[in-house]
Amino acid sequence: MDKKKAIELVLDYEKKQGRNPQTVNKFRNGYDIKSGDRLIEIKINERDSDLLVSFKGFKKLGKNVVNYYIYVLNGDEEKPKLKILEPEFILRNFNLLTLVKIKSDSIKKVGEINLT
Repeated sequence: MDKKKAIELVLDYEKKQGRNPQTVNKFRNGYDIKSGDRLIEIKINERDSDLLVSFKGFKKLGKNVVNYYIYVLNGDEEKPKLKILEPEFILRNFNLLTLVKIKSDSIKKVGEINLT
């Protein structure tokens, strides 16, 4: 399933729930759809693997993180399945992975200490 199809399926689902969803992914604000007070990130997870959410996108949410939902779609286009991860679930189950990259060019500029 591709992202475009996944967005269509979620828009249809949200309309059936009585909400007025709008795609907002072109604004690059960390989620794909705004539906009422829900800020929905769509993830396609056909292999039931861990989900990765960009820290940058998550950070952009700020205090709106309480309205952040992840809609996980799997299965094929003929029989798609949806799991909705609610904000409380997301906040209880995330692991923050951070990396700091120090460029080798910068390290070369640091003075060395002779240990012998």
